Amino acid sequence: MATEPKTILLVRRPGASVPDFAASGHLVIERDLAAVPAVDFDGIDAIIVTPDPADAALAETRRLRVDLGDQYRPIYWLGPADLATACAAGADAVLAEPFADSLAAFIVAGQRTRALVDGLRSRAAQVEPLAEQLAKGRAARIADAEFARAALRLADSPAPEQFDVFHIAIARTEEPDTTIADAVSIGHTLRIVAATVPGRTLASSLTAMLIRQHALAGSESPGERLRRINRVLAERPTEFLPAAAAILELDGTSGEFRLAQAGLPDSAIVCGNATESLAFGEARLGIFDSVYATRNNRLAPGESLRVGAPPALAVEVRRDHLP
Repeated sequence: MATEPKTILLVRRPGASVPDFAASGHLVIERDLAAVPAVDFDGIDAIIVTPDPADAALAETRRLRVDLGDQYRPIYWLGPADLATACAAGADAVLAEPFADSLAAFIVAGQRTRALVDGLRSRAAQVEPLAEQLAKGRAARIADAEFARAALRLADSPAPEQFDVFHIAIARTEEPDTTIADAVSIGHTLRIVAATVPGRTLASSLTAMLIRQHALAGSESPGERLRRINRVLAERPTEFLPAAAAILELDGTSGEFRLAQAGLPDSAIVCGNATESLAFGEARLGIFDSVYATRNNRLAPGESLRVGAPPALAVEVRRDHLP
């Protein structure tokens, strides 16, 4: 079988009889079996090892594969030899007589394999810098997210469990969402903000922090504050995420409250088996410009206000019966 002449590295025991591959047009470079110096594989197209003695051939084949590393050169044992033994050592095939034709056939397959391996190595070399950059970027994002979550916990000021005659209970969403439920008291008024943001990333933590900052400050109504928050989130979608939130202001003396919410189930006033739904229907924050209504109502003794519902963040305010 004719093929273009190739450069052959012939590894043999000194004095061992081998076919004349040069006569078939190949350039032959000889090396003694178990020679110490390392092999320079540049320009080598195939390697032939004489299997006599077998132990030395096994060791030499294994060493050649180690020296090649992620390079590929076909290694053939000269027959007669056991194919299973040769392959276990790292050889690709055993040449059979007529040796020149056998070598020509195997070289074609070996060249195809080498071209495939070289292509994979080239692509891997191109991808490696990108993979390194991605790994560094991911590590930086994880560090930023951990920092943001730590800052979120540090600034956490959860609503009190008791405010005058009102009991406050908050159930926070577990992973994978970021939640906040904070409060400030101004005289007899308790202002509560509750929000849930998808994920636990730097963007979700920053979104939660921004909602807290805007919700707990300012003199506008809860609905106006939600609209202000919504505009900030919607104008900077690459920095912040859509979120569900509620702002509640409760008068601890009269039981009157003002409530606005976005992206949460309708709130309800519950007394015994009776439930009064407070319909809102507003969209989540950060999607598009929207108006958020403020509902004004009053909690009578024995009544509870429920905002949100599991598995989303839920807030319950219950007023005691008067003694």
